[in-house]
Amino acid sequence: MSEVRIDKWLWATRVFKTRTIATDACKLGRVTIDGMNVKPSRVVKVGEKISVKKPPITFTFEVLALLNNRVGAKLVPNYLKNITTPDQYELLEMARISGFVKRQKGLGRPTKKDGREMKEFTEEAYFGFDDWDWKERFNNTDDYLLDIEIIGLCTDICVISNAMLIKAFLPEVPVIVDASCCAGVTPESHKNALKAMEMCQITCMNQ
Repeated sequence: MSEVRIDKWLWATRVFKTRTIATDACKLGRVTIDGMNVKPSRVVKVGEKISVKKPPITFTFEVLALLNNRVGAKLVPNYLKNITTPDQYELLEMARISGFVKRQKGLGRPTKKDGREMKEFTEEAYFGFDDWDWKERFNNTDDYLLDIEIIGLCTDICVISNAMLIKAFLPEVPVIVDASCCAGVTPESHKNALKAMEMCQITCMNQ
């Protein structure tokens, strides 16, 4: 393949859900190469690093191969390498935590609308997860999981991210976080992350 437009490549590699959205992103200055805004018609070259702004963060991808037609999520790594820096994902997690922690007291658990917005927010950031068949990955049975328990570092980054993703895709399965086996960047961020997860029907034990 000799050449491909950047808007088409971004759509084909699943960075954007539609080519129209990819085109608009280029026109709005949200797609750059080497710090320079690019037009939708800009030709992509192997080895180039493309930055894509999806507030609140900026993703960075290295072009591994050219592509004209949209492929499944499992094939995306053949065409792009996600080289987004960790500090950008920290911004994503803190934005999510802030959104839940600042929820007004007395409003109760998140509504269905809140859940849809959280899922949309998550899908925008984690490419390819929408194609995963979670039941197939757990032997394709109706009672494939009794519950899921999560531990690890950091509470306010990795733990809450995984917990939210699992709860979004497996809402019927109880998700449990063992607070005594987790630690945040700071004690305060650890507490905030636990509070945010509890508001999303995630059980946080041993606090």
